Amino acid sequence: MRALMEAPCLRTAEVVDAMKQDAGQDIKRMSVDGGMTVNNLLMETQADFINAEIVRKEEKEITGIGVAIAAGLHTGVWPSLEHVESLIKVQKVFTPTMTEENRQKKRARWTQAVERSIGFGWAK
Repeated sequence: MRALMEAPCLRTAEVVDAMKQDAGQDIKRMSVDGGMTVNNLLMETQADFINAEIVRKEEKEITGIGVAIAAGLHTGVWPSLEHVESLIKVQKVFTPTMTEENRQKKRARWTQAVERSIGFGWAK
């Protein structure tokens, strides 16, 4: 079962790597929301593959209320983004436990699998 959960986590790790490279800084903590985030094993796996804390808030669909938050900030309902963030409580924090050696090994195997799948015949 864990192997099935690794694919989206490994893909997300690639995106996070690109963000780190573009920003020129490391990412030590990432907030998550949405349906898949209710799965503790998935979030633990994600923390391991990006080597950063994963923070799951009590509000599971925070992205969906982002427009309301932006409007509230613009109209003065809330004084700052920090104030809004303080209103949204953290439910759980997932901390990476995977060794660097194991992380690199799994990520290298993922890269090999992706490279082997290119041109596999889906585009015919």
